[in-house]
Amino acid sequence: MRAGTIGLMIAPVLLLAACQKEKTPAEQAAEDARAIAMVEAAQTALPPPEPLDLQPITSSDVEKNALYGAGCSLVPASNPGGDPILVASERRALVKLSGRFITFAADAGSEPLTAGVRTHYVGKAQALVLEKSSGSGTSIGDDALRWQGRVTIRDAHDQLVYSVAGDLLCTSSLGQTRSG
Repeated sequence: MRAGTIGLMIAPVLLLAACQKEKTPAEQAAEDARAIAMVEAAQTALPPPEPLDLQPITSSDVEKNALYGAGCSLVPASNPGGDPILVASERRALVKLSGRFITFAADAGSEPLTAGVRTHYVGKAQALVLEKSSGSGTSIGDDALRWQGRVTIRDAHDQLVYSVAGDLLCTSSLGQTRSG
């Protein structure tokens, strides 16, 4: 009785398999191409960008790390008169993330901005672009100028991970650039 029951259960499966139409070579090739395209798409998909949450660079940071000299700093528009989130000089740009500085080397081939500062800096895992509004800037003190500016940071896949507009303050004594 068991053999008869098993035979009755297997018979519909065998009938369905026998009814299934075989694929033509063209249909099989198209199915294979779709499968290959799906695998390739999965392999080339970019990881999602990891946004950066930069911290202000305080006057204590400036003193402790001797961040003096000609250059620029960017104070976010959301915090006018506050601490900058970027300090840039002729050779490097610095931002602070999780209490540590991330250093970007100046791209000597990029366009000069002002005070020896460049428009493009490169880091280990990101690239930074610094922009300023046109014009000669607004004078603040004897040797400092202010423009509207923006810093943009992109990851190794050229995905945006940080961007903020604010006051770009440039001077010959970087540690003293406050927007006040």
